Amino acid sequence: MRLDLWTIKEECRRRGLTLSEMLARAGVSRNAFYSLARRDSILPRSLHLVATELQLAPSEILVDEAAQKAGMRVLSAGGENHEK
Repeated sequence: MRLDLWTIKEECRRRGLTLSEMLARAGVSRNAFYSLARRDSILPRSLHLVATELQLAPSEILVDEAAQKAGMRVLSAGGENHEK
């Protein structure tokens, strides 16, 4: 997975921030940010090795825990409404 510079810059503009301001707020140096942006991947090498061995994309073996929890809350709330 790569950083999407266009999306990051557009989000900064949408929020009325410069890239430098956003990076300062995030506590990330410009050097570190652009170093990551130049990489073909920002994922750890071991993740790439496991995904490659399984013939999967790295995104296929990652989980978004926040999204899972949000989905569980929605399902839980829906279940409560049906029980009443």
